Amino acid sequence: MITNSSRRSRRLGTWSTVGIVMLFSAAGCSRRTESSAGQGSTGQNNPEGGTKMAEIDPAVSAALARMEATGKLEGTRFEHYVGGGLPPPYYRSDQLMFLVWEGRDTIQFRTPNYNKKPAKEGSYPFDVYRLPAQPEDVKTIARILREGRAFGSSTTPTKVADAVRTELVLTIAGRESKAIYSGFPPALAPLAGLVDTLTARAKSQGQHKLEP
Repeated sequence: MITNSSRRSRRLGTWSTVGIVMLFSAAGCSRRTESSAGQGSTGQNNPEGGTKMAEIDPAVSAALARMEATGKLEGTRFEHYVGGGLPPPYYRSDQLMFLVWEGRDTIQFRTPNYNKKPAKEGSYPFDVYRLPAQPEDVKTIARILREGRAFGSSTTPTKVADAVRTELVLTIAGRESKAIYSGFPPALAPLAGLVDTLTARAKSQGQHKLEP
């Protein structure tokens, strides 16, 4: 004969076992969730568009620190390029550069002119705008690149056809350091905003020339 006390003991034993199983299952889910969150934050396991973190080249850090302190390029060249999209006239190929031109620090913006007839090989001429780079311009671009760790990360290339990409290139004594991003990452928003401002200024105040 099974007593009420025995029945209660069996029920308690059963629920205790269920509780233990649920507890371990929850713990396992929690560990998997935390692990996935950690992987997502670095983007290492994202095959397309994930962010890849990297150590910044000491030469890049030194060059940006010098530019920010002096407001001078001293031969260093910076390029911000946005390219991709649908075929002309919708394809983007916009290049903003800080470079030494004819012996002085210069801001240059270069973009294809689709209103002109392309050459026989199918390439369109470029509108090129140049104006002197002020020391404050050099300091600001260097600060934004440093604070945003622009050369300390990149995104894996996307397989989407005609995808837009942003490329950053810093050339120091002939050596290039490059970072490539898919689209327009939020982390580069301050840089993109400054580029838009400088591009508008180059178009309105700079010397214009049509180049092949």
